[in-house]
Amino acid sequence: MALFEITLGSSRSNRSLFTPAAPAERGVAFIEDTASPGTAKLADGSLPIVGFLSQKVTATGPTIQDQVMPGRTQLPVKQGDEASFEYAEELEVEGTTFLDASVTGGIALGTRMSFAAGKFIATSTGKYAEFVIVAKPTPEVGGNVRLRLQRIEGALTP
Repeated sequence: MALFEITLGSSRSNRSLFTPAAPAERGVAFIEDTASPGTAKLADGSLPIVGFLSQKVTATGPTIQDQVMPGRTQLPVKQGDEASFEYAEELEVEGTTFLDASVTGGIALGTRMSFAAGKFIATSTGKYAEFVIVAKPTPEVGGNVRLRLQRIEGALTP
């Protein structure tokens, strides 16, 4: 297993947007930047997500290693270039790359989740909730929190 895994894909089509001028890990959530249509920005709970980044974003994009070891399925994308964003109906996430630091092992099943800086966070007033915690599997890395989340019909939290 991985620290980010889509366990049930969505029938929604993948989106293709320009990435921000900053590195990002595969699996981080993004929204479309309303100030710059066609460009992604880290999900912040203000809008429904366009999806989870399907490729790592780096400063340089593919490296010489990618030429020496061909066949890699997910080559990195250069920051500022286009990348794909995949939606999910169910997924598992683990660790601080995907979960806000406020998410601890004590978080309750059934908690509705939103996003802050591209990471899952318990929803709060005025934030758009799109997922709910349905299980807390054993983490792969000791000390991490691992969550299984399912998509819910998104709604603003009053």
